[in-house]
Amino acid sequence: MKDVLLAYGSVFQSHVPPGPHPENPGRLVPLYEAIASDPVLCEVPRLAPLPLASESTLRSYHSAECVEALLKLRGASGWFDPDTYYEPASVTTALTAVGTTKEPRQTDLSGEGEAWFCAASSAGAPLPSPNADGLLSFQ
Repeated sequence: MKDVLLAYGSVFQSHVPPGPHPENPGRLVPLYEAIASDPVLCEVPRLAPLPLASESTLRSYHSAECVEALLKLRGASGWFDPDTYYEPASVTTALTAVGTTKEPRQTDLSGEGEAWFCAASSAGAPLPSPNADGLLSFQ
């Protein structure tokens, strides 16, 4: 299976809600366990290390003001709205999710990947994007 790379890791389990919340890293545990225990999936190469999105990549999807506001949240915690939290690891988790799903070809130095599957928990509210494209995301 050299034409597919899996992208997953503990960084996606670091976006932890401040209390009970349906979007939590526990949702990834069964998937990660299934990959590890499946004789075929455990042999699929992993994209590693998982890349962080660059500011230029973020700005290709969001305004400079939006990117600046996101980056200022590093290490902070709070709520965007009554249902959407952010916590100290949220910015790194979000940058990794974007980097892993938007920049895989640049980071796949092995040249093995033709397709990627990223298993990531969501990290914060979706930001408005004037340049949105289709993205299949497992959450």
